Amino acid sequence: MSDSAPRTYAQWADALDRVEAGDDACIPLLERGTLDWSQGVAERFVRRVDSVFAARLKAVQVGLQRALKAARRTDDVSRALADARRALGPLARLAALPALRPDVQQHLHTTLRKLVTNIQSALEQSARAQGHAGERFLRVVLTSPLKVAEVPATTVSARPPEPEAPSHSKPRRRILL
Repeated sequence: MSDSAPRTYAQWADALDRVEAGDDACIPLLERGTLDWSQGVAERFVRRVDSVFAARLKAVQVGLQRALKAARRTDDVSRALADARRALGPLARLAALPALRPDVQQHLHTTLRKLVTNIQSALEQSARAQGHAGERFLRVVLTSPLKVAEVPATTVSARPPEPEAPSHSKPRRRILL
């Protein structure tokens, strides 16, 4: 992929391949990208974004499980949670890409929030189930929760309203995309 924002489906596909492989350096380019939402392209594009998103979520889950399984001290648990939070950040940005329709953005954000909530809940339940032995683990899980900051979506609906035209001038034509 070049150092320019993607405009065609092929450019988006290349960039999404990089994201799927774990290359988050291209996300700023994706945030500036555009796409013509014709019927055939839109369907393929949404499927591709969803596929990449799901693959990255799965990688975060697997990485967290592996790190928690290897954890021997509370510092290891804390580090595993911090690494998972760091890995979820680019996914929040991916879900908020301006080139995505608002319904797609909402779907991806909902998926991300549900996963984070489920993982956090499972960690807390696991720690509580260990009884006295899990108290330190529970304390770490509660003080260092797995959460993702919301990235504001920069969609057409999020644009500030245009200033009112003076009443003595002709109304301006508005071009709707």
